[in-house]
Amino acid sequence: MEAMSYEILIRKAFNCGRDYSNGADADIYRKYERNERLYTTEKALKDAKKPRAWNASLEDLEYDTTSSQAAVIGNSRKAILKVMNNQGINHQQKNDLEECLNGLDEHRLPKTKLDEIIKKAVDVMTEMGLYPA
Repeated sequence: MEAMSYEILIRKAFNCGRDYSNGADADIYRKYERNERLYTTEKALKDAKKPRAWNASLEDLEYDTTSSQAAVIGNSRKAILKVMNNQGINHQQKNDLEECLNGLDEHRLPKTKLDEIIKKAVDVMTEMGLYPA
């Protein structure tokens, strides 16, 4: 469900369909989820001194996780900024979106917090009457 929330966030902001150029594709978020899960699992296996199931180094897995998370955060940030420049936004909605932007600045943002930020931004956009094309 989080992947679809991410896609809806982008689609509402840009009033578009599934559009990879704007990042409105749930697969971008799913790639992040897959990389994050793989890295977490492999790190736990290494820490427990058990055989790992994947041959890639932990550094490569961590890089894949952070780079795919950066794509999700960057696209989310771009969408929120676009909506903040909307003429029909009220003060409370702008404050809520600024809070979302500030939350995206955290280094190594936990997935649960990222999901909360996306959900809050989608809720604000719905309140504003923005819907995906």
